Amino acid sequence: MSGTDWGRFADKVQLALENSEQGDPQSGTSGLELEFNILDRELMPVGQVGYGPEARSFADYLNDEGLPEWVRDRFQLEVFRWMGEVTTKPCFSARATAAQARLLEGVMLDVLAEISQTFGASFLALHGNIPRRIDVSGEDIPRGWNLARQRYLRRCVELFGDSLATAGIHTNHSFPEALLSWDFFHLPLGERQGRTVVDYRNQAVIRATRLLRPLCPVFIAVSAASPFAWEEIDGRQEVVLTGDDARRLLAFPNPETLDVPGLYSSHSDYLEISYGLVRSGVRFGANNWTPVRARSDVDPVRRNIMATSEQLRELYRRGIYPTGEHGSLEEAERALVVENLCARVDLPMERVEVRTDEGGDNLELSTAKVLFKELLMLRFYAEPEYGAGFAYDDEDILRTRRNEDAAARRGIEAELEHPADGRTITVREYLGQQLTEIEPLAQALGVTEELEPLREMAGGGKNPAGAIRAWVMNRLAGEKRKAPGGGIVVPSQLLGEWFDERRREVAKEVGSIAEAPESFGSDWTKLAPLVLGLRELGDQRPSMPVRVGRGKDSFVVEGVGDRTSEVLHLAADLVRIPSVTNCADERIDQVFSCAGFVANQLSCDGLDVRVFDRGRYPAVLASFSDGRAASITLCGHFDVVRPEPDDSQFDPRIQGDYLWGRGAADMKTVVASYMVWMRKIASAGPPFPPFNLLLVGNEENGEGDPFGTPHVLKTLEEESGWRPGLMVVGERTGEEGEELFGSICTESRGVLRMEIAARGACGHTGTGGGPRDLLDSLIEMRTVLGSSFNRHLTLASLNGWETSARFPYLNVGEPGVYNITAGHGVLGIEVRPIPGDDLEALVAEVISLCGELGLEVSVEVKEAGVCC
Repeated sequence: MSGTDWGRFADKVQLALENSEQGDPQSGTSGLELEFNILDRELMPVGQVGYGPEARSFADYLNDEGLPEWVRDRFQLEVFRWMGEVTTKPCFSARATAAQARLLEGVMLDVLAEISQTFGASFLALHGNIPRRIDVSGEDIPRGWNLARQRYLRRCVELFGDSLATAGIHTNHSFPEALLSWDFFHLPLGERQGRTVVDYRNQAVIRATRLLRPLCPVFIAVSAASPFAWEEIDGRQEVVLTGDDARRLLAFPNPETLDVPGLYSSHSDYLEISYGLVRSGVRFGANNWTPVRARSDVDPVRRNIMATSEQLRELYRRGIYPTGEHGSLEEAERALVVENLCARVDLPMERVEVRTDEGGDNLELSTAKVLFKELLMLRFYAEPEYGAGFAYDDEDILRTRRNEDAAARRGIEAELEHPADGRTITVREYLGQQLTEIEPLAQALGVTEELEPLREMAGGGKNPAGAIRAWVMNRLAGEKRKAPGGGIVVPSQLLGEWFDERRREVAKEVGSIAEAPESFGSDWTKLAPLVLGLRELGDQRPSMPVRVGRGKDSFVVEGVGDRTSEVLHLAADLVRIPSVTNCADERIDQVFSCAGFVANQLSCDGLDVRVFDRGRYPAVLASFSDGRAASITLCGHFDVVRPEPDDSQFDPRIQGDYLWGRGAADMKTVVASYMVWMRKIASAGPPFPPFNLLLVGNEENGEGDPFGTPHVLKTLEEESGWRPGLMVVGERTGEEGEELFGSICTESRGVLRMEIAARGACGHTGTGGGPRDLLDSLIEMRTVLGSSFNRHLTLASLNGWETSARFPYLNVGEPGVYNITAGHGVLGIEVRPIPGDDLEALVAEVISLCGELGLEVSVEVKEAGVCC
């Protein structure tokens, strides 16, 4: 494709991402699953904790008791009782996905440190393979799994043994949903008939899976990080540094019986071959362990045959059904399992899972690896003719398997057989070729810098295994001891230093993530609870290895109490988020980011929180336990107007007695005060006062769109019949801006915003009898409206409590164009009415006047003043 085509395609992708994000903010286009082996200081698996009747599987203890409640849903059990898996929530940017994974690793390290203190031991988290001889059996499967899962895992262990005790990273990638929907809708009718967008998505995901497979050797090489193995030397098991880069992948099973030709040639091929694998017994669960596979997120429960072994036994005992072709109850049970596995095959495809990556890298490389796969998928999607030569046939699969083995052994230095013609090509060359081909798309999407770690590798840099090897060899210096197998013996003390180095790197990266919430946009809502949780852990236990500070404070608070300091620090965190509305360049992603920050802070404080995130703007409702129907609602907003002169206003500072920063007065300090008060009351426990808190993200532009305050209240009333008895709006009431305390106001102005448009024909000013001057029409209307305002509004009063009315803008014509009359002009109107002024009558009169003068009028916001 030409550069222009890539630019157009990138525009469509960006727009699709924005629409997908607005339609479902909790979805995304990428995610990670990270596996860990939990080992003791001798690098042996931690099978259990405790003794005697109190002894428990480590994995079960971790998931049931060891993990904080706020992160428990991100962790799950794995094959063995010393393993664990953490999963990120889907994000729309590769950087946010990688950052979320790093935060979860930080949580794991802190939790392990705490459990180590509890049991007086030292527990370590290791990616990759275990460099020790281990014996496994079905007894090593966590009891926390349900019985069906335990049966499946027992069969896996019987077949593959300790080769399953490896910990890798699975990356998940999907197309922006809006992109698929738009492209399907705009297909020629003949191509759409008889198909649905589900069919179209299935085709796109299967094709992406097929075309990513020949690139798996590259993914393996750039991610390889498991060069350690074990050897028995003088009767002791010793850790050795090998010449292999990915011992994990060399060990983990990838049976040829599952990695069959044609599997991903097309969606129909996938269905036919998968059914065959299930019915033949080769595939007996989730053991389709190919390096890349198509996945669904649909729950297959409703497709399952709803019968248990006990139910079948009772049916046959009573003679309601004959055993028939099943022959016996045991055969019937096996057939039931097969049928339910088949039900999982034909599900709507949602994403591609790549199972090649390993951990231990830095944040920049982790981001680049996720982004690389995303760009490749978009490239495949944009070029229907790409990859036609890779048919997923016998020759393709055999060649790819040889390449994957070579990459696992030699990493970035490996020589491959080119997928297209079989010629020899190095991984570095193949990687460089792919980066060059996707560079126009990366530039058009503005992400080219994030690929730099991969460019460095293509140009001669080390992969993670190479970096580990260099670190070990440098530390050993002249004290290297060779093992009989040719590897270098790694002393246990040096391994301890290596784990310490990793903890320090994770802690540093977690700190950098926490300091830059604004850089993650709306994805920050998925990162914020982890940052807040890590901060809480660090506050409670200062010895935690991964601590999150209170942000990049550019000020020191002195001479105030703890509660005031708490408010100021929280307000400063809010000010740093540029949640700008009411302008042409609104920062909607940052408004959602701020909503997420607020919601997760309140949730971590023990409050019940609901986020209204399905509208153009978000809102947050927080209440004490069972207190959502409170009679008093505290109200506020977390959006701000555009900074002047620049974004330096989002860097808060203390000057004299004041906190300075965009939104500090209007009204993030008040929001922080509300939040700190709610936290204090929640921590004291019941009984709770009859209050809740409602914060919106579009006050500055009048709350006309969902979810402003009227929309939230309407939604709640429709759902439960609830309306607040009293609303307290915490806006600053001081008019001078210098008061430490404002007055309590029992009345509040409303807002009316209208736009009057004049339309006419464009004509040349050099000809006679040209079109009417739209500027004259709008100026005349402005004069006429002055009389209307005087009739309907309180524009002057003795006590100063009066309505304001102004014309904030008048736009006619195009600057620099003198000889063409304007075809369009607009006049803006804003009225801030006090209670009692008749807005309905005013609006009706304006509409009538505009009709008489041939003008158009649109009412954007209309709220009357209120009083208690």
